[in-house]
Parts: sequence; structure tokens; C-alpha cells
Amino acid sequence: MIESRFKASEVYRFCLATAWRPMKGNEAECILRTNKGTGRTVRKLCRRLLVESNCGKGGGHRRTNLELLQWSNPR
Repeated sequence: MIESRFKASEVYRFCLATAWRPMKGNEAECILRTNKGTGRTVRKLCRRLLVESNCGKGGGHRRTNLELLQWSNPR
């Protein structure tokens, strides 16, 4: 894994080329998620998000999403 807060688009392209995974901390106390089955809100320490790996590039490039791990820094 590699931290992606600084120069995120470059880090995402690096991850796409090398099979590394991006990660980023969040200053929220916890990450709230809604359970689709029960509809209840639960607190999590981390979550997975899809991010655009070609952000900041012009048109004509293949679009590819990467999985970003985001976690709660205070926890």
C-alpha cells in the first residue's frame, strides 16, 4: 500500500502500473455506513472506495477505477 494524499492522481497512476494499492487517512472520528439489509447506521474504522485512476488527464485515455482504502486517523 502507498499513501495517496499528496499528488493523488500520480499515485493512482503508479498504483495502476505496479499493482500497489492507494490508501488515505480521514480526520473523521469514525466512518458512518448504512447496512443495506437492515437500514441501520454503523460506525466503521475504514472503508473501501473506488477512485478514478486517470483523474487530471485529458480525454482519450482509458478510464480505470482503483480501490482506495480510507481510514479514521483519530481511531
